[in-house]
Amino acid sequence: MLEVDGVVKYRAHRNPVIVHAWVLALAAVYGVHFRRVLRQQTADVVIFDRYILDAIAQSRYFYAPQASFRVARTVLRLLAPRPHLSVLLAVPAEVALARKPEQYGLEQLSLQAGLLREEASRLGVQVVDGTRPENELTDELLAGTLAALAARAA
Repeated sequence: MLEVDGVVKYRAHRNPVIVHAWVLALAAVYGVHFRRVLRQQTADVVIFDRYILDAIAQSRYFYAPQASFRVARTVLRLLAPRPHLSVLLAVPAEVALARKPEQYGLEQLSLQAGLLREEASRLGVQVVDGTRPENELTDELLAGTLAALAARAA
């Protein structure tokens, strides 16, 4: 049992078939949502703060951390618009907890950090050390964004 924002999540006794079906349904909803949001934008550049990486990692966190949800990940990647650049600003759980007290404890943040890194590896998301000085991070992210936009235009 896990409590998040006052909501109790029961993951220990869930039927794996039902869990996989539920996460697959969530992946389809997320993919359609991301596509709809992008379609409604008139800007040349759209930044999603939470995207495919978070959708899969959070699904694993809440429903089955040991599961890979390959089918759900594939459906989400097929339905959601393909990002030109995807970055995970990774920080240790202790740093996340110190920066902004979350609704999660250290153990929960450690699990989430591990799941995000696993999924980043599977999805080809660039992992950036979020503990670096802000100006260095800004420079790196801006350079990566400009390079991705230039590659898109070519």
